[in-house]
This record gives sequence, structure tokens and C-alpha cells, in this order.
Amino acid sequence: MPLKMELCVATMEPDWTGAMYTVQGAMQGEHKWLVRVNTKEDNLGIVGSYQWMYRESTDADVLAFIHNDVEIYEPDWDVR
Repeated sequence: MPLKMELCVATMEPDWTGAMYTVQGAMQGEHKWLVRVNTKEDNLGIVGSYQWMYRESTDADVLAFIHNDVEIYEPDWDVR
């Protein structure tokens, strides 16, 4: 049975999806994304954002904390 994974991204970029194109394009499965968009007025920082996403996560087997500028080209990396 495949593991359930949630991808956790902290960013200050309101339009963060372009940077994550290669990550999603190389995945085989459908996974939930947890995103914390920080602003000048509401900035938890990287550690605080990751903690927030940890608390918000559901019943995933794996939490993948990924920086918003990561590029992954390996096909089906999420099922290895």
C-alpha cells in the first residue's frame, strides 16, 4: 500500500506555484499540499512555518518539507 504524503512549502511569494512545477510534474501520485505564505505583517519564519504545517497536517505517513525553489526532475520520485 503506498504511503500518503503531504508536501509542505513555506514561502513569501504570493504566486509560489510556478516554482513548484517540476516537483508536481515529476510525481506519480496525488498528494496534498500544505502551504504557508508569509507576509511582512504575518511572518512565522521558516521554522515557525514548518511547525505550523506540522500541526495542520492530517493523517499523512510522510511530511515532505520542501523549499519553494526546489526543482525535482526524477520521474516518480514520490513513490521511491
